[in-house]
Amino acid sequence: MRNETEMMELILHKAIKDERIRAVLMTGLRVNPNVKKDIFQDYDIAYIVSDIESFTANHRWVDRFGPRIMMQIPEDMVVYPSSSQCEEKAGDRLFVI
Repeated sequence: MRNETEMMELILHKAIKDERIRAVLMTGLRVNPNVKKDIFQDYDIAYIVSDIESFTANHRWVDRFGPRIMMQIPEDMVVYPSSSQCEEKAGDRLFVI
């Protein structure tokens, strides 16, 4: 397992070496000074990029950070159906969500 310094170097190295990456942000518990650090904290990283399609078309670029346990892709997930999806299923009935 990598330590925090190694992870930060890996995250920043990717941002510096890839010209499509314009900025890198870290959010979450690791940046909250009121939260005690522990070995289970993840790294909530956001890369601000100039060409998002090149990152979303192929997710293998994430592999450089280590094996994936889970990967969330919000744009591929439907948490709540859209109003048009509700209308399609509802037919003549009115649904209020």
